Amino acid sequence: MGVTISGTYSGLDVSSIISAIIAADSIPITNLQTQDTTLSAQNTALSALGTNLGQVSLALQNLGAPGLFKSQTATSSNPTVGSATVSANATPGTTDINVTQLASTTVLRSGNASGSYADAKLTAPPAASASIDSVLNESSVAGQTFSINGTTITLSDSDTLQSVLDQINGSAAGVTASYDSSTGAISLNSSSPIILGSGADTSDFLQQAELFNNGTSSVTSSVGIGRVDPDADLSTAGLRTTPTTGTFTVNGVPITYSAGDTLNDIINAINQSSAGVSATYDTYEDQLVLSSTTRGPQAITVANGTSNLGSALRLTTSDSSLQVGQPTLFTLNGSSTVRQSDSNVLTADQLGLTGVNFTATATGDTQVTVAPDVTTIGNAINAFVSAYNSAQSLIASDLYVDPTGTNPNGALSTDTNLTFLPLQLRSITNGSTSSTAAIRMLSDLGITTNATDNTITNVDPTDLQDALTNHLSDVEALFNDPTTGLTNTVQSVLSVYNDSLSGVIVGEQTNISNEISYNKAQISTMQEQMNAEQTALQNEFALLDEAEAGAQSLSGVLSSGSGSGSSSGSSSSSGALSSLGSVGGTSGSSSSSSSASTSSS
Repeated sequence: MGVTISGTYSGLDVSSIISAIIAADSIPITNLQTQDTTLSAQNTALSALGTNLGQVSLALQNLGAPGLFKSQTATSSNPTVGSATVSANATPGTTDINVTQLASTTVLRSGNASGSYADAKLTAPPAASASIDSVLNESSVAGQTFSINGTTITLSDSDTLQSVLDQINGSAAGVTASYDSSTGAISLNSSSPIILGSGADTSDFLQQAELFNNGTSSVTSSVGIGRVDPDADLSTAGLRTTPTTGTFTVNGVPITYSAGDTLNDIINAINQSSAGVSATYDTYEDQLVLSSTTRGPQAITVANGTSNLGSALRLTTSDSSLQVGQPTLFTLNGSSTVRQSDSNVLTADQLGLTGVNFTATATGDTQVTVAPDVTTIGNAINAFVSAYNSAQSLIASDLYVDPTGTNPNGALSTDTNLTFLPLQLRSITNGSTSSTAAIRMLSDLGITTNATDNTITNVDPTDLQDALTNHLSDVEALFNDPTTGLTNTVQSVLSVYNDSLSGVIVGEQTNISNEISYNKAQISTMQEQMNAEQTALQNEFALLDEAEAGAQSLSGVLSSGSGSGSSSGSSSSSGALSSLGSVGGTSGSSSSSSSASTSSS
């Protein structure tokens, strides 16, 4: 622990003196820290350069990908009719496709008017005396309203279907309402066009009864009132036939119905099965609908098993309606031969076109053209140019040396290992790869060397399009010739500098890392020495101050002894003399006295 001293007795500013000594002796530490800052900046610049060179390398790898110059694209002259996809082995050319019919799915709907009942609904029409709450499948309708010809009809929980019709007939709406209990249809008649509903309505009575404006004086329900509650126990949900538990089959796949199951439970069970159909409940028609999951003509069959649910849901053959799916019909290149597919996706085999699939989306005629994918190839070339220019710009910035000395130099301005990198890249990309081909160098693609630096200009789209359309094999050779292609020649230069194991950049970064570690160790050692030196100086000055304090104390004692010693000596002398004088005086008196006495005698 250092000793804090103030130089009280010495009169010196000891702290400043020690700080000045330590600062002077710390200059080597400061120099090493400055060096480490420079090294860290160089390391950061090398990392960024390595990343940029890596982007150039990646762009070259993409250009060298086996399928790039073999890639094809298919365009449809009428995208509304459909679109095509191709593989690399597709044959270039144009094919006319005329779609006359689209494939559709097979649909089975529960119920039909010529089946068990006079309508196709799952539920029996409610009686006129039925509670309006149950008719509308609601727990309470109190206060809900709807309007006819501007007259508001208000519902209450005590209403029946008949009492609601009576309220309509007794209102100022000017219509006559009647109900057909065999079909569940409600009819409204008037002497003038009937206007149903308003923006203030809160009841869906008109919607559930399928009473909609038609601009006439007579409106009748199209389906009839009454619906299955899909979330209610199926045995009490309003089916015409009470279902029994057990199984029924869809396309031969067993579906289990258990006590308490709802219509939604049955729908979910069908959809999760392997029956190959999708089940939904049509709330408007009050029908269960099964649609095949694949297109084309095929059957959907439903049969009772150990339960009667197939019949209760009106899905059996005699009590349902089946609309068989249609195939896609089409012709090619004006041929009279009509081809077909059970799917809207026309395969290469169905088209007779190698590597081409066509997805029809509407009927009509379109021309599908298969050609090299020049857009994708052009994008890959542009990506290389962009990555190359970014790397060259970064190299120029890192190696920059200001001739005037007024601006900071680049982070790698002293790195002689990188001096020839930009020139090497420029030389390769500006050279010719062939003496006979139509496309021999980048300039033939509309890419030229920039006269002011080592970058290259952006690609001229017209020249590039022409080269890719008319000389694709030459363009491929420009990049991918195993001997002279840019993919290999540029990559070989990049690997010298950017190889992850032996490249110049990783080697320099390793050296920098080692040097920084060595400097840090040196700094740590020197810092310990500075701390020891500071403590030693503090102790030395503390001893000096103590010595000065002791000297001053002794000086005071001596000074006090010589002044008070003179006084004391005087006093002592006086005392001694006094003492001595006293003794001599007494003796002298005696002697005088004796002499006088003798004389008198």
